[in-house]
Amino acid sequence: MVTIVDVAKLANVSIATVSRVLNSDFMVSPEKKKQVLDAIRQLDYKPNRHVKISGNKVIICVVSVFIEDLLYSLRQTALEYGYIFTLYICNDKKNENDLSIFIKSFSKNCLAGILFFGYSPVSDPLWELVKKIPAVLLYDTAVSANTICTVSFNERQISYDLTNVLLEKGCTSPVLVCPLSRQENLFPYSSKLRIRGFRDALEDHGLTFSDKNVIEKDVTIEEGIRLADELVKSPLHPDGILSMCTPTILGCYYRLSQCKVPMDNILLAAFDTEEMIDAFHMPVIRAISDFSSLGQEGIKTLHGIITGDITESRKIYLNHTIINEEKGS
Repeated sequence: MVTIVDVAKLANVSIATVSRVLNSDFMVSPEKKKQVLDAIRQLDYKPNRHVKISGNKVIICVVSVFIEDLLYSLRQTALEYGYIFTLYICNDKKNENDLSIFIKSFSKNCLAGILFFGYSPVSDPLWELVKKIPAVLLYDTAVSANTICTVSFNERQISYDLTNVLLEKGCTSPVLVCPLSRQENLFPYSSKLRIRGFRDALEDHGLTFSDKNVIEKDVTIEEGIRLADELVKSPLHPDGILSMCTPTILGCYYRLSQCKVPMDNILLAAFDTEEMIDAFHMPVIRAISDFSSLGQEGIKTLHGIITGDITESRKIYLNHTIINEEKGS
């Protein structure tokens, strides 16, 4: 079955752009509109605008953070499979009681399944409730694969691959920039996996890992600017910066450029998304994670659980791509 995700991939645009073309939105350039229409004709894609909804057809997606391509992909793919897609925002553990009430408001004949992105059910009552419903986590987690299905990117491997590129380009004293501990509640396990990948890459290259290699900063451009000032004056003299957060690396690059620090002296790398690649052209090595595919695979997996085609819990890791743009464009 051809979906809107397939059209977006062939046209080399975001799902949001495809959706705008389908809805005759004028906020699309003629060039991108042609790419989308050509892809639609080539794939013979037919939007399923008149899906018959009956029985257990509602899917709830609980999110703590918005990523446009992911949400478009989830909604459109759910529609392709004949589900009603409902979004629930929950970015505070104190709201779990409200979330439980919301889930219970759906009858057994109405609720088909639930997805979580950036938020994990932690309280025992909510966890017991979720275990009775087909569910999928859309991020890597410490939860056992025997407990719940997970569809995500391999955060440890992404971090390892980025660090490995820095080291192969001659870095000997890179640092990893993480969100402050209080900000990690969005993805509580991701930071640990990324630190592990960073550490493993260092050790595989014969370098020693210590706490000094990891720096905590707010996820803002301003903090990136301050970080660059600190690192230029630091006795550690880092020659590579790997940031978990794009705003931080943006600020860092801005300040280093102002200080006229040659990019051959300090290499930059970051976890990123395709949307950010379109918006910024910096000399930064990036790991690209396709959130459109994450949404599609998440709904596909949940559908398999609902229909009984998937009977055992598992972890599914999606591919990532390393984009080497350290010389700029």
